[in-house]
Amino acid sequence: QPLLNVVAEVDPGVVRQLLDNYRDTIKRGKTTSASSQRPPDVISLPPEQLPPSHEKFTHFNVGCDGCGVFPMIGRAFQCQNCPEQIGFDLCYDCVFKRQIHRKVRMGRFNQSHDPMTHVMKEREMEPVFLHQAMEAHPDLNPVQYLNFMRMQQEFNDEVGDDDDDDDDDD
Repeated sequence: QPLLNVVAEVDPGVVRQLLDNYRDTIKRGKTTSASSQRPPDVISLPPEQLPPSHEKFTHFNVGCDGCGVFPMIGRAFQCQNCPEQIGFDLCYDCVFKRQIHRKVRMGRFNQSHDPMTHVMKEREMEPVFLHQAMEAHPDLNPVQYLNFMRMQQEFNDEVGDDDDDDDDDD
């Protein structure tokens, strides 16, 4: 504040304009440092922790709150401050190309995300059984696997219902 008092004595109009410009910049979510390649509010995995196939890795059950893509393929980021129940997740393009994490305040499920104080952290790429299935059948894409699993579940539900009916007749 002593610095502001000295500057205010010089020209109060200039100080007010600088403060207004700063406030507008903060509201828009822009940073004053354009020289950094990685936004300071994003924590990425070190390159040595990225698997060789990281650009094709599928994050099943995770969708992007910026562009809506589901499931996310490639690098994915999760807000460390939004509640885990729903969370706030973004794909690589929304973080590094569109910088959505600095603009969006509401996610796909109306969860509150504060771009001014929240930190996005890259999700680790931990394989699940679907990844093993995809390695065994590389000709199928992730959506085809998800559709197959849905059909399998529907079949199991129908067979399970039929089995229950048979048990009741005995």
